[in-house]
Amino acid sequence: MNIRGLAKLYHHSRQKIREVLECPEPRPYSRSEPYADPKLGPFQTWIDEILKTDEKQPPKQRHTAARIYRRLKAEQGYQGGYAQVQRYVAAHRTHQREMFIPLDHASGRRMEFDFGEIEVDFPEGRHKVSVLIAMQKDRLRGGSLQ
Repeated sequence: MNIRGLAKLYHHSRQKIREVLECPEPRPYSRSEPYADPKLGPFQTWIDEILKTDEKQPPKQRHTAARIYRRLKAEQGYQGGYAQVQRYVAAHRTHQREMFIPLDHASGRRMEFDFGEIEVDFPEGRHKVSVLIAMQKDRLRGGSLQ
């Protein structure tokens, strides 16, 4: 079938049909320039400082986007909306988030190891401690620990 027939059949222009025939997979969208935040821009370094100090705090004591927005309005005179602050904080935190990849092995006996850091309260203060956990599992018996 020719291009004119395809354009008539699918109700698209001949130019669009040619584009599809050249590259059948859709091209991913990407911005040519970064999104401008005219109202939030001057306050981004202030927000970054808050988020950096929050990394040392326990998760329950960290600032939420709503709390940062209220502080921006009260302390810095911010005139923008909450959605801009929420998007900026969410974008910043996705790069800092830890990832967990579960291990999957063939059936039978196996050892599983998991390592990381936890915070432990000692009499002299809170310290990070490295932890290694080793488990022997038997999948044939329903995954029970041995």
